[in-house]
Amino acid sequence: MKKLSIILTCVFLGIAVTANAQDFKKNEISFGFGAGSNSQITEIGGKMVDAMFGESVGDADYFGPFSVEYFRHLDEKYAVGAVFTYVYSKMEQSGVEGSAAKSGVNNYYTVMPAFKSTWLRDRLVSVYSKIALGATYSVLKEGSNKDSEIAFNYQVTVGGIEFGGPIRIFAEIGYGEQGMGLIGLRAHF
Repeated sequence: MKKLSIILTCVFLGIAVTANAQDFKKNEISFGFGAGSNSQITEIGGKMVDAMFGESVGDADYFGPFSVEYFRHLDEKYAVGAVFTYVYSKMEQSGVEGSAAKSGVNNYYTVMPAFKSTWLRDRLVSVYSKIALGATYSVLKEGSNKDSEIAFNYQVTVGGIEFGGPIRIFAEIGYGEQGMGLIGLRAHF
């Protein structure tokens, strides 16, 4: 009887471990919207410098950062992937005495390889940190002039939390091109 109990216990534990392992999804894709990206902060800083030298700063409209991420989990703790981020801004500035007003549109496209470390993983909740390093391709259009450049960019997410099942909501706090705050939806598959 004792041997049968031990065998049955081992069988049920094996089934439970296998079922739990099958719940772990190796892939995830996220769609998020943030605030306070590197591109926005740099642009606002530039406007402040312009204002110090007498250039009147006008209106600015921002969209983004909007992000799409894909991660592949190496195991339950570590994942590698890529992040794409888009930021749009439109600005209008009136010039210094006698100079013409300027208006322009900036588009920032960022691609970054990324690494993610999960601190806590539960069936319904995960807590993690993330780092991404890459490049931003920016395009500035002022009237008929068009200028573009490529610059280094990054994202450091100090803490992120996600809730749900295969489809989860998430929130992150950090600094970089995805913003100081980021919220969105994530699918695990």
